[in-house]
Amino acid sequence: MMSLKTPAFTARSSQIIVLIAAIVAGLIGLRYKSWLSEPSRFQDLAVYRRGAEAILSGDELYQSRTHGQGELVFTYPPFAAIAFTVFALLPWVASISLLLVLSACAYALFVYLFGRELNWPTGQILLAGYFGLLSEPILRTVQQGQINVVLAALVVVDLLLLPRRFRGVLIGLAAGIKLVPAAFVICLVAQRDWRSIIRVAVTGLATIAVSYLVNPASTRQYWLKLLFSTERSGGGGYPDNQSLVGVIARILHDDTPNPLATLPLQAAALGAAYYVVRRAHERNDRATLVVAGAMGSLLASPVSWSHHWIWCIPFIMQLCASRQYIFSLIAAAVFAVSPLTLSPLGVLDQVPRPWWVLATAAMPLTGAAWLIMQGFGARPIRVGSVNTIHAPGR
Repeated sequence: MMSLKTPAFTARSSQIIVLIAAIVAGLIGLRYKSWLSEPSRFQDLAVYRRGAEAILSGDELYQSRTHGQGELVFTYPPFAAIAFTVFALLPWVASISLLLVLSACAYALFVYLFGRELNWPTGQILLAGYFGLLSEPILRTVQQGQINVVLAALVVVDLLLLPRRFRGVLIGLAAGIKLVPAAFVICLVAQRDWRSIIRVAVTGLATIAVSYLVNPASTRQYWLKLLFSTERSGGGGYPDNQSLVGVIARILHDDTPNPLATLPLQAAALGAAYYVVRRAHERNDRATLVVAGAMGSLLASPVSWSHHWIWCIPFIMQLCASRQYIFSLIAAAVFAVSPLTLSPLGVLDQVPRPWWVLATAAMPLTGAAWLIMQGFGARPIRVGSVNTIHAPGR
């Protein structure tokens, strides 16, 4: 009797999967078609290319003003400009194509490695990655021509795939391109993995040495003068800044809030992340360890644009694995939109300022709430049929 019912059940399941796939594909197509038609598309890739062109020509890398109306300046470490030279050597369309291919491969690896860590079947990992394409951080990363997914893949490969004797090298490399991945060192500190921390430091110093050999003036300028200057990245209170510093800046109406108002919150975010990472390490829960490191870095960074929150994909996967289904639905709703998604619709322009401040803090509040929940004890993550985390008191 069971054998007679199994084919029918399989056929019905296949039809449901195909229907869901078609709906999601349609939604993805509609969202990307409208976003990629905006005039600002691939503007960050243009910044990468300008930085690389400055390195190749020996020009000043860190301009004191914008290149033109609406154009952005290069704000990354000088090693990033060296790494981006491949984009400057290609025609514009070819550089876009290369970045999209790199991002697609990195995204697949990023989601697959995390899903494998949760011991999810391939179909479940594909579904997570499929729906992840609807998230605003991934959408904006593609639309802006950002390198975020590639850097995230480097971090995940380092923490989840590399043999222990090489761990830390890719985190150091990612931090040499953008500083924020350096915060993942807390994952290594919590594990007392001092050799890997040394590898992070050595690799990071190597990127500085390479950039100094190529362009010593720009290297000195960045590391001695511009390192802590957030003004070049845009106003700290800009609605798209989804860090705790951004929240405080909007509350105080000050794009550069006093460090006395922000440093305690930044330190608290890193401290909470460290505590969660430490607990996850003790329970051999590397999935939660990685997500905690990501939440700590995003919350504590002076600037975390919404497209930096691509870690929402493993974040929601971790929530599902720990059976926090209501929280996962709330998080999915939060990461499906952003202040810059709502602003063109006029939604945020029609609400009183206190509600506007709250609406523009949705992402950091979600990340902070997760850290607090993990700190007080969360439900166990179910990996296959075995719980890798035990509930408090058991």
